[in-house]
Amino acid sequence: MSMVRNNSKRDVGFAKKSERVNVAFSRAQELLVIVGCHSLFTQQRGQVGSMYSEVSNIVRLHGGFVDVSRLFC
Repeated sequence: MSMVRNNSKRDVGFAKKSERVNVAFSRAQELLVIVGCHSLFTQQRGQVGSMYSEVSNIVRLHGGFVDVSRLFC
């Protein structure tokens, strides 16, 4: 799932709607790989940031979080 929406306005667009995110994430039948700007999504205000922080925490808990930003420095 491409969540690459890093922009100067720090706007996540349609990804603000939990219903759309639920549909996008639930389409995966065997493996879900989410690619995007972690800080852009988890630092959103209110429910949006909470939703993505919870997803991030679950992924980390299961050892699935990979921060590749250090590879490109």
